[in-house]
Amino acid sequence: MNYKKYLFLILAILIVYACSYSKNKSKINNEGGSPQEIKCSLSSYKKNISYPFIGFNTNTIKGPKWTDKQLQTILQKFNSQFLRYPGGTVSSLWDWKKGGFVANLPPEALKDKEFSKRDIVTATLEEFKTAIDATQATPVLVLNMVTSDLNYQLEMLRHAKQIGLQVKYIELGNEYYKSQNVFTSKFPSPTDYAKEAVKWATEIKKEFHDAEFAVIATRKGQDKDERLANWNQGIFDVIKNEKIITAITVHPYSGPGRGIESAITMNDMSNILGASFNGELLLDVNQPADKKIWITEYNAFDVKKDVMNSRWVHGLYAANLTLGFLNNQNVEMVLYHSLIGNPSFRAIFTGTNDLKNAGGNAPTRPFDFSAAGYAYSIILNAMKDKDVATRLDFNTNISESSFNKTYNAIVGWNFKGKTNSENILLNLSDKEVTIDIKDLNINEGSPYQTFTVANPIAFWANSDAIIKKDIKISNNKIVLPAYSIVKF
Repeated sequence: MNYKKYLFLILAILIVYACSYSKNKSKINNEGGSPQEIKCSLSSYKKNISYPFIGFNTNTIKGPKWTDKQLQTILQKFNSQFLRYPGGTVSSLWDWKKGGFVANLPPEALKDKEFSKRDIVTATLEEFKTAIDATQATPVLVLNMVTSDLNYQLEMLRHAKQIGLQVKYIELGNEYYKSQNVFTSKFPSPTDYAKEAVKWATEIKKEFHDAEFAVIATRKGQDKDERLANWNQGIFDVIKNEKIITAITVHPYSGPGRGIESAITMNDMSNILGASFNGELLLDVNQPADKKIWITEYNAFDVKKDVMNSRWVHGLYAANLTLGFLNNQNVEMVLYHSLIGNPSFRAIFTGTNDLKNAGGNAPTRPFDFSAAGYAYSIILNAMKDKDVATRLDFNTNISESSFNKTYNAIVGWNFKGKTNSENILLNLSDKEVTIDIKDLNINEGSPYQTFTVANPIAFWANSDAIIKKDIKISNNKIVLPAYSIVKF
């Protein structure tokens, strides 16, 4: 037997297979098509995004203070329409007069590493208002229903109104579906919580007639214990006939992809970005028909794996997750988690060594965008002063594989206001793509901007990493670089 001959044959087959795989990893969804043949047009799908619609969950207990001028300056660059106070988890232990945690934490709270932090930076209503004044954003106020009472929270709302804060969007607590003693001892069942929430809303509405109230729901697939498994149904049974409750809150965190557990490579890109399409699925919570959805936190849940931290791939992920929520007509609030804080989520850096825990050694620039923050800022600015979002259609697309599923790598939306409109396109593939935009009726020679980076999986230390190009539309076509965001 000629072993060399068989070995050569096997090697040749493997080479052909590898080349074929590489060539077909990204491909056009039409026979004989090419990226240059993709045409874009407005679809019939529209969604109201009238102000306010989009913004941030905020949590400044680690600093900086709301009064910090550098923080206010970068907030202005975001054009955030909402700011959530005091944040998520911290709200359950919040004393609004102190601008910090309650004096006597419950014994069960002291066991929780998040709750037991004592060296926090204060965030009073007055301090928060300086950021509201600087940005003209609308407050979302989260009430403490666990370690406070209705009268004390009513006093907070009165004080907020007195100092000039709008009291309209009110969350009745945060994530009480978790099986933590501080929650279960106060609300043994979802029914207990829902009935108390209705009681609070009814009393608050007597003074604050314009107030809207949201109760806590949980995203689809949360069934790891009995409390989670039964939470939504218990809540919905109570609120379905309660007109005073107008919305539910949902926190759709989506993982970066099965099997992505360590340092990523370019071969992981399609699997990671494929997971960014999960947000819409996670909102399929089957709430009562008249209840809207407030997304008061969302992101890629990458805390333990930490593979997307401060990389452009996270920016693309966050951008697509955000745009995906527009496909749900019930969504009327979208708040990115978070402005600062945990490196897996933050939109801005606050120190000079913020990459250290993720394994990066490049110095970071305080009060500069993270990769995700930069991408989010593009979308926020495109939505500024717009009232309607219209999904863009493509006559064909680039098909990418993500485990055993496929997704269309070109995503687009038009945002239209009273005086102008802007479009956002995402290219989630490794191919440069040309889009024919003739059907959008945009003047020849109009400008468009492309945003990408040299390496989407490299650490991002500051916004100098972005490759931004200002180009003019030629022959009704625009070019989308690989792994890019384009605005025009």
